[in-house]
Amino acid sequence: RRARHSAPPVLSRVLARAGDLGPPRLDHPGLAAVAALRCGRTRRELSLATASDAVSGRFTFHGKSRELGNGDAVDWQHPELNEGTRLWKTQLHEFSYALDLADAARTTGDRAFHDRLVTLISDWSRVSPIGHKGFALDVWNARAVATRLINWSIAAAILEVRPADPLFEQFDAQLAV
Repeated sequence: RRARHSAPPVLSRVLARAGDLGPPRLDHPGLAAVAALRCGRTRRELSLATASDAVSGRFTFHGKSRELGNGDAVDWQHPELNEGTRLWKTQLHEFSYALDLADAARTTGDRAFHDRLVTLISDWSRVSPIGHKGFALDVWNARAVATRLINWSIAAAILEVRPADPLFEQFDAQLAV
């Protein structure tokens, strides 16, 4: 009971401290090295297929594919995702496909992959706020948050995202949370 009443002040302190950190350092040399390593070890045809699927709203984890969108909005909270172990849903929210979208955008030069990544992050951010029903189960649990931030950061490094890029604004907003 006490934690429920203390949550808002804690969150406001965390957000205030996050704001003091300044913008994310997506151009850090260590992050660039990790991005280069990831791109160098990627099977291009598989990565491109994963990126193409993400563009169309199709996601695959553990050999199970699901159509969660029509190439535009994704049903991030589809009721079917709450069945079973929920690992599939957790992995959807971890954004591993962001790396494939970024790599596809970089290697093919096709802006559709970059734009889809921006749209997915924006859409996810809009429908997955902290505090929505069941948020801590798979969307905002420690594993999902840590993995998502790593994936987004590496994707930004692959794309060499800078402050003028709309993707930077998305990363900045989410990293502040």
